[in-house]
Amino acid sequence: MGMAGKRFWDDIWRNHPLDLEPHDPALVAMAAATFDECERYRSHMMARGDILTEPMFSASGKVVGSKQVPKPAVRMLREAEKQLERWLIASASRRRLAPASSWHRWRR
Repeated sequence: MGMAGKRFWDDIWRNHPLDLEPHDPALVAMAAATFDECERYRSHMMARGDILTEPMFSASGKVVGSKQVPKPAVRMLREAEKQLERWLIASASRRRLAPASSWHRWRR
């Protein structure tokens, strides 16, 4: 488990150990793994940038220019963050906890 996942894991088990339902340990493990996944995407983007330059082709297949597009890691990061937010909102609403927007505290 990476640092981001460990921070999340430790906080959940330290601060909410009695709030868990039978399926929650698996969800906590998946969420911790997703925090690590997000951290890998962020590290990749910090090291290599988040924009690609792709060629633009004419109808005949000739390169006529280029365009800049986000790297796949950008989309993958956003999708992983949305999944985390859905899990945490669902968990918080089941337990009537504070809004799940507090999940950002594990993102460092």
